[in-house]
Amino acid sequence: LELVHNIDAIQFRVHTEASLKLPQQESFWTRILNVINKSGQDIRIDMRAKGFTDDLIEAALATGVQLRLVTKYWGEQMGLPYHPTQLKSYNQFKRRHGYADLLRYPHEYNMLWRLWNHGTTRMLLWADPEYVQRFVKSTRLWDGEGFDIHEPLATKMWRHPDEEPFELLQPEYRYYDWEFERYWHFFQVFGRLGYNPNTSPEIWQNEFERRFGKKAATYIEQAIHSASKILPRIIAYNLPELNAGTSWAEKQRWKDLIDYVSSEPSDVAQFLGIEEAARYMIEGKTSPKIWPQQTSAWFRNISKNIQNLVLQAEKNIGNYRSREFKSTIADINILTGLARYHSNRIQAGVHLAVFKYIAELSALDKAIRYERLAIENWKEIVRAAQDIYNKNLIFGLKGNGLTGDWNQELIELERGVIELEQQLESYHQKGRIIAKFDFGDGPVEAGYLPVGSLTRYNNRSIIWYNGKRYRGDNINESGTKYNYVQANYGWVHSYLSADQQLQQNHLEPIAEQDYVNGPDPTQYTYSAFTANMPNGHYELLFTMFDASEIPKDYGPMWIVANGMDETEKFYVPARRTMKKKINTTIVDRKLNVVFNSISNAKWLVNSMIVTNIAPVITHLPNCKTFPGQDLKINATISSLDTISQIELWYSNHNMGYTFVPMQKIKSHIYQGTIPNETVKDGLCYFIKVRDITGRQANFPENGESQPIHVIVTEDYEPPALISAPVDNWATGHPLPLTAKVHDPSGVKWVRLRYRGVNQHQDFRTLEMLQMKNQEHIYRAEIPAEHIRPDWDLMYYFEVMDQCGNGKIYPDIERDAPYTVVHLKRSGVQ
Repeated sequence: LELVHNIDAIQFRVHTEASLKLPQQESFWTRILNVINKSGQDIRIDMRAKGFTDDLIEAALATGVQLRLVTKYWGEQMGLPYHPTQLKSYNQFKRRHGYADLLRYPHEYNMLWRLWNHGTTRMLLWADPEYVQRFVKSTRLWDGEGFDIHEPLATKMWRHPDEEPFELLQPEYRYYDWEFERYWHFFQVFGRLGYNPNTSPEIWQNEFERRFGKKAATYIEQAIHSASKILPRIIAYNLPELNAGTSWAEKQRWKDLIDYVSSEPSDVAQFLGIEEAARYMIEGKTSPKIWPQQTSAWFRNISKNIQNLVLQAEKNIGNYRSREFKSTIADINILTGLARYHSNRIQAGVHLAVFKYIAELSALDKAIRYERLAIENWKEIVRAAQDIYNKNLIFGLKGNGLTGDWNQELIELERGVIELEQQLESYHQKGRIIAKFDFGDGPVEAGYLPVGSLTRYNNRSIIWYNGKRYRGDNINESGTKYNYVQANYGWVHSYLSADQQLQQNHLEPIAEQDYVNGPDPTQYTYSAFTANMPNGHYELLFTMFDASEIPKDYGPMWIVANGMDETEKFYVPARRTMKKKINTTIVDRKLNVVFNSISNAKWLVNSMIVTNIAPVITHLPNCKTFPGQDLKINATISSLDTISQIELWYSNHNMGYTFVPMQKIKSHIYQGTIPNETVKDGLCYFIKVRDITGRQANFPENGESQPIHVIVTEDYEPPALISAPVDNWATGHPLPLTAKVHDPSGVKWVRLRYRGVNQHQDFRTLEMLQMKNQEHIYRAEIPAEHIRPDWDLMYYFEVMDQCGNGKIYPDIERDAPYTVVHLKRSGVQ
């Protein structure tokens, strides 16, 4: 610092993660201030936002330097060409993966955006002019001064300083002196369009013609540009980790399928996660976000388009079939293979998530079939790369999957699908055991629900537990009014003895180690327990055992379920375990159990296991279909006793209910077909199963009165929305916004979502109402108190039609999917 005070202009770029202690930081800024005083020149300093806290920003500004913060654009990956609408919660509050809360007013420092594309585009060819144009436009946010990017191969040999460098391509495919030369078009689009987004494409078109000839050049150019859209889409819709030290979309399979299912999008406002989508499908919910199935179709369509371009390039390459052409086509084929892989794996993931939630066996079967297709796509990648690329691509730590090649990922994919197939073969349907209750005030066995002496039934979820409030009204915060658990199960009337003398020091979390028992003789001799449960046929298994230090005899006692099904009178001898079963039927969604004893005896109970003994049906509802086509309905059905009949009942506006038998197509999997002539408006259906004992189960539970309704339509297009963007607005005033929304099937709802340009904030939502006497015009008003002068404002629209088609505007395919409003502040820049 002391040596540069005679230079006319001074700029420091400081890479820091605020590792210095505050006194050291203060000393650092003091030294800079001394340089400023000696030189009399302007000094400009770039600081990484990571770890650069508000007090350090203030200290830097106090020295008089021109401060510019450098922050990541989309974490450590190349996402889509806009600042993410909303980062997933794990990353939302980190000042390192986006602009966070840094774009505050007054505007006292500047911003430089850094695209950490080295987490994504490490080695494959990449160049998309449209992406770069949109990206450059987005870096003007908060009057941003520009951007940095990472060149390809930036992480080659990363964290392997002692190993010999490797050649990326095999010798027979090298066509350059230096490896960076193969990325000439990457540098071209970022270099030229970064300075002038309106640069004529002739600049690179001439270069394509020089390298590949006039006949093939256009096809190769278009193929590279289209293929370059694939990696950012992978990053946006599903990303295990933003960290470039672990995630690499070019080479990684994105972990095992179960992990793939649980990974969220990196923009959770625009994309629906796989698990979330499965839940919505099961519950019949809609969403305007981009569904995984839509992303699957996007990957499928773009891979087909690129494949056609490659075929045309091969046909027209002529005498220009060079080493560069072969390696270029290989990269394009790898990228299209990734697109096809993710297209099929998304489908596998959605079906696996459905199986995870409802144990629908046909969903697991479909998950395996789609995963097998995805593996075939991965094999295409291996074949495209095997003769061209090095077998050990070192771009980070081996344990993080940043070394090796695509073949190693293939081995893991094969292992994963075999595990799924084994799960299918050893399938045991979930749903048989409905609930397990552990009676007693001691530790609770894993998988059991606790029923203590003070557990009270109130037909709601838990209100109090261990003196803490969870839900409920008219309960004081201290917890002194009620000091017991209230839940949707528990005692309705309880006459119980004082706590039994158990060996508390040796009490283990086992259901038979503690118990609840009736009062002393001559008092009330019964207690009533209730639990909310679905209607149906159940077996109740009770365990009785005196686990106290001095065990006693109990009984005669007996147990009654639902007022009509009961045990005989029985004794529980000391040191003996007694088990009793009752078969009962629940008809009002409540299980009622009464524990009784004769007047001079006591009863006790340790545990109760509730098992469904009726046929069990699991089914993913078919909620939407095209008219005039057969509708196939699959369900997983199992029964303890032989099934006597399985019927698919259906109806529409023009006919009453009729049924077709469902046929077994695989173990536990049955299928029925609603014929095409009845697939029309008002279609609904339910499934009815009966076993040889006469026990019956319906899906849905209430069958005919509450069937599954199917939207029969040819409309799969979302509503169209037009709204003039508001670029500027004055603080202190509410902001009215209008939009013209139209859909042939009818608009179901229009919503406005907004927040400050601050990623730490969550979006607020306003329902937009249709204006009187103005067809298709919807309006909402952002309150003035929600328009904070500290940050600019951003908003977007969500729409949904009556057929379940939704979308977010502005359109993500054309522009940033939100509008930024620059606020006019009195006296503030």
